[in-house]
Amino acid sequence: MLLEQPGQLGALRLKNRVVMAPMGTNYSTTDGLSTARDKLYYAERARGGVAMIMTEAMVVTAQARPHHNSLCCYHDRFIPGLASIVDAIHAHDCYVFAQLNHRGALLRRSVLNMEPVGPSPWQNPNTGDAVRPLSVPELIEIQKLFVASARRLEQAGYDGVEIHAGNGYLFQQFFTPRINRRTDRYGGSFDNRARLLLETIERIKQALPDFPLVIRLSASEFVDGGYTEAEIVELAQRLERAGVAALDLSGGSNESPQLSKYCIQPPSFPRGCLGPYAKPVKQAVGIPVFVAGRVVDPADAEALLHDGCTDFVSVGRALYADPHWCLKAFGQVKSPIRKCIACNVCFERLTLEQDVACVHNDYG
Repeated sequence: MLLEQPGQLGALRLKNRVVMAPMGTNYSTTDGLSTARDKLYYAERARGGVAMIMTEAMVVTAQARPHHNSLCCYHDRFIPGLASIVDAIHAHDCYVFAQLNHRGALLRRSVLNMEPVGPSPWQNPNTGDAVRPLSVPELIEIQKLFVASARRLEQAGYDGVEIHAGNGYLFQQFFTPRINRRTDRYGGSFDNRARLLLETIERIKQALPDFPLVIRLSASEFVDGGYTEAEIVELAQRLERAGVAALDLSGGSNESPQLSKYCIQPPSFPRGCLGPYAKPVKQAVGIPVFVAGRVVDPADAEALLHDGCTDFVSVGRALYADPHWCLKAFGQVKSPIRKCIACNVCFERLTLEQDVACVHNDYG
């Protein structure tokens, strides 16, 4: 079984090919501090056999919070709580990376009165909120905020960090010509549209040269006017040259229900649906690739690995439904996997500012 074989991520040897995808929970306090529930939730997935956990997206500034109860990393006061989550995960022979994000234009005034900001004047399709273009000094400050947050993660004991540059958030907003209409050095050409992400990576690598860095991308926007397959492949190759340890591929954008379904797929989507979009990226780079997208049971994951679409499989909602998915997949627990049905109640609860729950799993 390919899924059960160890794999290499930089200097880290992962015990199998299953990575827990970064997924929100709304289990923290209203001021972004972690709780005992956070720790128990992540520890149970580690105990369930995944090789690595990517904890949920954490914001790098108090001015960019996505939810009332999301984890945060923009101040040193968050370090002790995050360190306790890391310790709980490490206790089960599992690595842990943290995802950092800035939603940019997808911030919502209706949630914590966050101001939507982005590359150019725009309108958030979900809310109708007007988007304010960011100035160059603001962009430089955001880059520094990512560096400061990554440094806190290293202090908390994380094994690495993932920068979220997909699913319609700030870095993708700059990379897509659909939204980025700037005429300065951060807009227009491919080089300029990729500049914000590449500069941020350079700053992090300079500050933390031995801290592994993963980048999450949307392999396709699934909409006319977006970046092309050739452009995402070129970006992947530039990220490899920049010293990134791995690429984590998702799809679509959370800017609208029509595009969000490619990030968080409904039951009508085929299993492993992002595999064909990940394969050109995988073939173009020498660093490991992760891919998500309706991985419901082990056969779905095995097919993605067998077909050469990925090196690791990023399992998301299936681990909401069954924390012991891996142990059952590998025959170490002799009971059937409680399968995700892609009803997306979990996602709906997050959208409504409630804590995550699964219709198949009453125990968390």
